[in-house]
Amino acid sequence: MVTAGNLCTFLAFVSLLLIGFWKETISGDEVGLVFLIIFLLIGIFWVSYAFTETITLSNYEIEHKTLFRNKRILFIGIRGRRVFLFRPRYRRSFRYLIVESKDERVQILIMERHFKFDDGFYRWFYQLPDLEETDKMADKNKLGDG
Repeated sequence: MVTAGNLCTFLAFVSLLLIGFWKETISGDEVGLVFLIIFLLIGIFWVSYAFTETITLSNYEIEHKTLFRNKRILFIGIRGRRVFLFRPRYRRSFRYLIVESKDERVQILIMERHFKFDDGFYRWFYQLPDLEETDKMADKNKLGDG
């Protein structure tokens, strides 16, 4: 999902590349030109990825689509949810929302700041079983049995 921050970052990135491209072509530095082309390709990949990433709730499944991957979990196959708060050292923290399948090899990871979810999504998400709470209860039961 493309946010205003991603778009501004990309526009700044492209502006710097164009300035560098202009400078390198005037100076005739082929190595610098190759690096600029590589960075331009990385930028194109990044924007393509951002424009194609979607989260879709249908009547029977949740789907997370990206440029290279498509993950689906049927609602009856959902084990529960987790919320992971990531706190970078010098930036604002953000949350990952995780939907886990009963098949432990499949999970859908959503970085919340990349998407603008409506209230319906949050109501759906927070009605799923809280796996962190389930894990805590299981740990307490293990300690009580031992």
